[in-house]
Amino acid sequence: MPRIPDEIIESVTFLYKTVEAADKGEEAGGSGFVVSVPSESTQPFLYAVTNHHVVTQGGTVVRMSNRLGEKRICAQGTDDWHERPDADDVAIAPLGLSSEYPGFSAAVPRDGFITKDALSRVDIGPGTETFSLGRFLDLEGRQHK
Repeated sequence: MPRIPDEIIESVTFLYKTVEAADKGEEAGGSGFVVSVPSESTQPFLYAVTNHHVVTQGGTVVRMSNRLGEKRICAQGTDDWHERPDADDVAIAPLGLSSEYPGFSAAVPRDGFITKDALSRVDIGPGTETFSLGRFLDLEGRQHK
């Protein structure tokens, strides 16, 4: 399998129930990632993406690290998260951040997702290599990307 690009790895976020827990890095409720959506008039819009069940269980506070190793916490309310009731277990929330903030952590570009049209042209099925990113707890219970 080819190496996963740093921009993808660095887009990982963690979700917490409170700002205090996010600040301490304790009791993470889930993980997610940042998506960048182009804008014609400004910097790209940034969105947090996670599982809907993480949000319904209270994991609405997003913690990410920038390339300088500094943490950034975005306190989202439950109403900031959007989901499609008839869709998969996915929720998104606007972060209200610009990719201009110092040492911005990477984001997955919107055009990095596969479309239904592209799926019809490629042979993806059992045995196709994939990868998953998110929360990893080591044997000592410390979390890492």
